[in-house]
Amino acid sequence: MERDVRFLASDEMKGRDNATPEGAAAAEYVARRMAESGLRPAGDNGTWFQTIPGRRGDRGRNVIGSLQGISDRWIVIGAHYDHLGVRKGEIYNGADDNASGVAVILEVARRLENEPRHHGLLFCSFDAEEDGLVGSTHFVNSGLYPVTSFAAMICLDLVGGSFLPGDEHRLFALGSESSAQLSDWIGRERGSARSLQVERIGIYAIEPAGPIFARSDYSPFRLKKVPFVFLSTGTPWYYHTPEDDIERLDFAKMEGVADLVARLAGDLAVSAPSPDWRTPAPDRREDARLLAAGCRRVLENPVIRTSDRQRAAVASALENLTKAAEAETDSKDIAPVVQHAMMVLFEVAKGQKR
Repeated sequence: MERDVRFLASDEMKGRDNATPEGAAAAEYVARRMAESGLRPAGDNGTWFQTIPGRRGDRGRNVIGSLQGISDRWIVIGAHYDHLGVRKGEIYNGADDNASGVAVILEVARRLENEPRHHGLLFCSFDAEEDGLVGSTHFVNSGLYPVTSFAAMICLDLVGGSFLPGDEHRLFALGSESSAQLSDWIGRERGSARSLQVERIGIYAIEPAGPIFARSDYSPFRLKKVPFVFLSTGTPWYYHTPEDDIERLDFAKMEGVADLVARLAGDLAVSAPSPDWRTPAPDRREDARLLAAGCRRVLENPVIRTSDRQRAAVASALENLTKAAEAETDSKDIAPVVQHAMMVLFEVAKGQKR
């Protein structure tokens, strides 16, 4: 995986902006590595690629490879490969966002090549995510694959870092409430004694303005009611800065993420029936407890730097979360409490530059 990140996040790739020569080179690299991982081309006309049209010319290319199953359904495993390019003369290399995710799905493909499966596995590395989920939206709406053939979607974005100091073994799993089967699987993983500490939380927690401002490529699948889970280690201080370089990544942690995704995708591929979509039903009190624990870590960990204003905001959020977690019934009124606490923690994370 380090080899893949080193190439994709090198200065020579100039930030992999879509519709640039470097973005095109990144797509070619991902296709070549998919072939080396045992995948077959699954894009337009038997190629590795799906062109993303735009009003003023093509906006980039999705890269798509497959491991065929015996059913007509697919488990989609996605990670965008584009990033922000060069801005004001500085290269935004995007090692964590999202060369890390691409490296993980390539590793998962290699591990699952010879595993039995009922459903096929469709590995999609989307382009133009940073422009507003353009590549994944085109993929879902293009008809290249019928939406009804998508049994589930696993989305990876920023999977190589730590949200805050002390989160070195923590992985967030958001959105699994879209399917009872996915939610149960993540719940069991959360209770296992593996290298990663998996935190299950409702996707609404990172969408305070609603689904229209979704955070990654799970969104167009959700709009079509495809069960999904969004895996991320969080948005750390270097998110969308020129300092998102390979030195920030924890490759041992990425191995753990690859282990988890391979198990999840492998289990879903042999599962019959497929996961069923349900109107998302998050456990908001559970989410409040999870965020409360995060607030306590901020207040108790001397390594985490906070201003007086931030500490007061975290303490206030903790008080409100504690009350929400102790509520007699789950209620929609808990959601804004959770969302506010998440925004407070995002602000704390931004201040952790070292």
